[in-house]
Amino acid sequence: MISRKLFRFTCLAQPIRGMPTEDMSMVAKGFSSQSSSFGLGSRIMKFGTDLNNAIQNQSCKRRQPRSEFNALCELQEIYSVGAMAGSSVGNIWIDTFACLQKKDLEEKYRKKWILQFNYRLKDSLTEEQKKNGWKISQTTKFACFTCTKCSHFWNSGRVTLIFHYCLRQSKTGTVFLRPFSQMCRACDNDNFINATFKEESVKAILQNIIQKIRKNCYREKIDFPTHSVDYRIIRTKPHERDLCEACLEGVCNREQDGF
Repeated sequence: MISRKLFRFTCLAQPIRGMPTEDMSMVAKGFSSQSSSFGLGSRIMKFGTDLNNAIQNQSCKRRQPRSEFNALCELQEIYSVGAMAGSSVGNIWIDTFACLQKKDLEEKYRKKWILQFNYRLKDSLTEEQKKNGWKISQTTKFACFTCTKCSHFWNSGRVTLIFHYCLRQSKTGTVFLRPFSQMCRACDNDNFINATFKEESVKAILQNIIQKIRKNCYREKIDFPTHSVDYRIIRTKPHERDLCEACLEGVCNREQDGF
């Protein structure tokens, strides 16, 4: 049986409340293997280990596949409080954005911006979102993947990222990020695997988003080049649509900005 202490921590993790236990088991398994990519804190990793052991003792069977990356992203949102406080949260996307926004946005406009993961983001905005000032940006970048089951490694030049951002009336601006995942073709792992981006790629992607915030939220005059700064041709194997989360949702390989 799951301990009372562990149960209390699970309840605090609002994004995973209501997730079936078999799905939570899969999330827990991903903690140790994904720690190098996400830099998750020891407290969360211990939670994952304890949770997995507790659930395994119940002999739960998985009913349907779920993206390990997406579930981990939900848990990573817990650390947004740390980002707002100005401390490092151990996630390359959140930490890099926090550093970039401090110089380009916070010091200039006296308003802090924070980045959070949200895997439910769509490739379009509702009328209500537009009315409330939300804007959208979608891009396709190069990244690599490592299967958490068989360790198969592959590169992809078609990894989709969707951003929603808004200058709120409160003391903070908000950026939501959804990086899409892919499945492994070398084994029977039916779970989506998260992409790993190089540090310089993460920085370039986020610098581009901050430029769009400055232009679309603060009306700065910024001219964007035809291609992004990190644009280059990288040869990869043919894209397999049936293994791509973005393709399955019909949003793969698109570049767009929307208001």
